[in-house]
Amino acid sequence: MPVFTYRGTNRTGTTVTGEQLAPSKSELVNMLRKQQIKVTKMSEKGKEFNLPTLARSGFKELAVFTRQSLVMIDAGCRCAVPRIWPASSEKQDVSEGADRHPGFR
Repeated sequence: MPVFTYRGTNRTGTTVTGEQLAPSKSELVNMLRKQQIKVTKMSEKGKEFNLPTLARSGFKELAVFTRQSLVMIDAGCRCAVPRIWPASSEKQDVSEGADRHPGFR
């Protein structure tokens, strides 16, 4: 049986978190309902998927970052696109004045 992590509120409105062994999510909801806990979030332990940096960033910050990155790439800034010069033959092209990888022209 899998272990589930859950977050919910009890009848007094206090947030309750914990882990519980249950055969399925629906069984866990029934078990917690008997304990008078209303589930607000539940996931199987070990199968959570978090994007901490993206989740913490707001829409405005993401829009500004994207806009600034595109301006830098359009301007030919090589620092915006890391590791685009893998072969030594291409390093010679850079020393001769090439500013972008041929794939970006």
